[in-house]
Amino acid sequence: MSKPALLPKLAILCNPALAGSYYVVAGAALDWIDPGSFMALEAIFLLPAALAVLLWFHREVDISTIIRGLVLGAVLFTNMSISIWSIAFTSVTNAGFYPALIGPLTVLATWLFFGTALAPSHKRAAVLALAGAAALISSGFNVEGNWRGDALALLATVVFVGYVLLLEKVSSDENNAGVLWSAQMTSVSSLAILVYILVGKAPLPLLYSKDALLVGGYSAVFTTMLPVLFATYAQRYLSAIFVSFTYLLEPIWAASLAFLFLGEKMSNLQVIGGTLVLSASFLTWFNDYRKNDETSPIVAEKGS
Repeated sequence: MSKPALLPKLAILCNPALAGSYYVVAGAALDWIDPGSFMALEAIFLLPAALAVLLWFHREVDISTIIRGLVLGAVLFTNMSISIWSIAFTSVTNAGFYPALIGPLTVLATWLFFGTALAPSHKRAAVLALAGAAALISSGFNVEGNWRGDALALLATVVFVGYVLLLEKVSSDENNAGVLWSAQMTSVSSLAILVYILVGKAPLPLLYSKDALLVGGYSAVFTTMLPVLFATYAQRYLSAIFVSFTYLLEPIWAASLAFLFLGEKMSNLQVIGGTLVLSASFLTWFNDYRKNDETSPIVAEKGS
């Protein structure tokens, strides 16, 4: 496996674990802060970092990359904010199961809207993932009778699929990755501050308390800055379909971390669903490795 292909894969492989931890951190934080204020905790760190990186690359800034990054950031913020409200209405485990649909939805979208010819391995992986997602989601259908969390989690997943597809189109060698990343972070943090002003209930001093800064710092660095940086870099080389099936590991991480830190347990049906989802992700990686091992040293290229 060549170095140019290995590094993007390793980068994108980190994202499901980081995203899974986002659900756990958010779930714990919502015990003492409202959803409308939560993302403002991240903005305290995101905005200065974004502006610093933008200043560093100021000679390579162009308006088209900035606009693309701002649009990407707005889509990402929409996904993140909907996810926060979904966790407020349901368990972390329940909300974390819906990303199991990312792979099948991406396959469907690329076929319907972009006319992409689907490889047999993609179809098999999509069927496996869909079966696993159905088991996971149906097993956790809001036992408390609150359907809003499930509906919001589904909507957040659909929006994230849109983000993955849009990032594939935007992440090209013509766009400076640092500028694109900083524009996304500027958009996310600015919108988070706006939402806090409009609907946030936490008093401003709370945002600068020790606990808030710890949560905000972790969320900003490990669940937003790094995942977006890894994705912005990796999707220069990896197709949206390959990336989407890697993201199927996110529900597994979310459930595992929720068990370890929040005491939420998985049922037998959820274990079966998780096994199917894992199988879909592993099948995609295995088929990609086998295909490129036989044909080319450059693996998982866009369009492969």
